[in-house]
Amino acid sequence: MRRAASVTVPPGHGLARPRRLDFSDLDLPECLLIKPIRLWLHGVENWSLVSMQYKAQFGPEAAPTARALTALRGIIEILNAGGRRCMSFHKAWSRLTTGDERSLVALLAAAQAGDRDRAEAMALRLVTEDWQAPLLADIETLADSFAARGHRLVNLPARGQGRADRMGVRPVPAMPRSQSPASRP
Repeated sequence: MRRAASVTVPPGHGLARPRRLDFSDLDLPECLLIKPIRLWLHGVENWSLVSMQYKAQFGPEAAPTARALTALRGIIEILNAGGRRCMSFHKAWSRLTTGDERSLVALLAAAQAGDRDRAEAMALRLVTEDWQAPLLADIETLADSFAARGHRLVNLPARGQGRADRMGVRPVPAMPRSQSPASRP
C-alpha cells in the first residue's frame, strides 16, 4: 500500500514550481541525487526536467540514462513507502541541505566506495528492515551509473576511522607543560 509523499518544508516557504534545475550550489554528483528528489516533491510534472538533466549527464544513449532514472525513482518510492519517519528536504533551488539530504549523499558515497557495512547501517537508519535490501540495490545501481560517467562522491571514514587511526597513530591526550621562561617556577 502506498502512502502520500512525506516532506517537511521550513516555515514561510511555499511549494512554487521551479523554473530550472540549477547546479551551481552543490557538487554535481550531489545535485544529481538531491535536486531530482526535491523536484519530485514539488510535483511529478517536474520529472521531465529531471529526465532531461540525466540525459545530459549520462549521455544520449537510452540505456544508461534509463538505468539511472529507474534507480533514482526506485529510491524515491522506497523512501516514501518504507521510511522510518518523515524526511526533510529543502526547496529545489535552496543552497542549503538538510541532514536527511546529507545522509542520502553519504549513503550513495559509501555504496560507490564499496563500503557495504556502512551503506547497510546508513540505509537502516532511513528505512525499515524490509526496505533495506531494495534501497541498497537501487543505491548501488545509481552509484554504478554515477561512477561510469565519472561522477564521484567523497566517502568520508566513520568517526574514529580516519587516517590516523588506520596508521596506528593516536592523538596526544594532553599537551606537555611548556618550559618557556614565563611558565617556569
